[in-house]
Amino acid sequence: MVKNPKRPSTDGAQPEKSKKPKKNDSIYESQPPSQTLYVKNINDKINIHTVKHSLYLLFSTYGDVVDIVLNYKVHSMRGQAHIIFGNIQSSIIAMRSLQNFKFFEKELQIQYSKSPSKIITSTDEAHGSEDALPLAVEAV
Repeated sequence: MVKNPKRPSTDGAQPEKSKKPKKNDSIYESQPPSQTLYVKNINDKINIHTVKHSLYLLFSTYGDVVDIVLNYKVHSMRGQAHIIFGNIQSSIIAMRSLQNFKFFEKELQIQYSKSPSKIITSTDEAHGSEDALPLAVEAV
C-alpha cells in the first residue's frame, strides 16, 4: 500500500515535522566575528564582582581578555556583559566553546558584538592597525 504524503496517516503515527534550529541550539553567528563578545543570560542574583572575576577566569582560558564590561546599574543591562579579547581568533574559540555553558545555574548565550569596543577602536586609531593592541591597557 502506497501512502499519500498529503493525507494524514491513519496508523496513529504523527507526521514528521521539519525541525527548525532554535536560537539556543545554534551558535549565534549573525554578526561578523569581532574581538568583543556580547554575553547574556548571566545570573544577576550573583554579586557583580564575583560574576566579573568568574567571567574573567572562564574566558581567559581562550585568550587574553582586555576588559569585561558589566553595567548592573542600568536595569536593562542586568544579566549582560561584553568580553573584549586581544584578538578575533580568541573570541571565536571562546564563543564556540562556551555557547550554552552553564554559569551560576544559567546557560550563557553568546554572540559577536554589533559594534567594536571603544578600547579596540581607540587602540586601532592610535596604532594604525586593526590587529594591534597595546601591552597594557589603562582603565577607562
